[in-house]
Amino acid sequence: MHVFFGNTSANAFSTPESVRTTGNSTCRGGTANRSAYWVPALIDMSTNLPVVPDESDFYYKSGYMGVSPSSIQPMPEGLRMIAGSASNATDPGYGSRYNWVCHNAGTNRGATIPDCAVGDQLELSVFFPQCWDGRNLSSPDNKSHMAYGQAGGCPASHPVALAEVSLHILFPITRPNQTRDWRLASDTYNGPAGYSAHADWMNGWKKDVSDAWANRCVKPALDCHSHLIGDGRAQY
Repeated sequence: MHVFFGNTSANAFSTPESVRTTGNSTCRGGTANRSAYWVPALIDMSTNLPVVPDESDFYYKSGYMGVSPSSIQPMPEGLRMIAGSASNATDPGYGSRYNWVCHNAGTNRGATIPDCAVGDQLELSVFFPQCWDGRNLSSPDNKSHMAYGQAGGCPASHPVALAEVSLHILFPITRPNQTRDWRLASDTYNGPAGYSAHADWMNGWKKDVSDAWANRCVKPALDCHSHLIGDGRAQY
């Protein structure tokens, strides 16, 4: 089971073309961004029901893995990718792929779901690789055409730097010890919940809009903030 954001028509048969040209969008910019985003559903094991998120935020940034903002190129149409692994069942160590945190408490980010206080929010963050091989819009595993940045920037095998896409999904905490009953739908292993965190992304931006924020915000390392795309327009 997955939770979907963005394109309202996304399904198992969606293609990059159908995502880009059809469907409405839950994003505040409307159909300026028909991109499809999805993550495994968070399940309350005491009720066997999915936990409905409070909110979600999606960022497109220069990233923090040694990639120079000035090298970042606009998003190619038709690009799709996966971050994290649905089959992961061990602690991958804190890194660039995903993390969990109690949003308001500012606790250390980790690989498993923490116990958060009532009134706080559990936050799942997933970070996509931002280095593209420059040729393939996808790959059999939806990963190999992309790579994470290194200390010196993008690796030679994946030389084209793109904005780093990240998803931040927040879930409400309404009772003590609530997260102890929560597991991802993909957490089919025995052990702490949250190791199988992952996300999928399929580009559905209007090209003139994504080109604008890539060239006018991300590339010059400016914080255009929510809805502003750097050319005088605001996408609400």
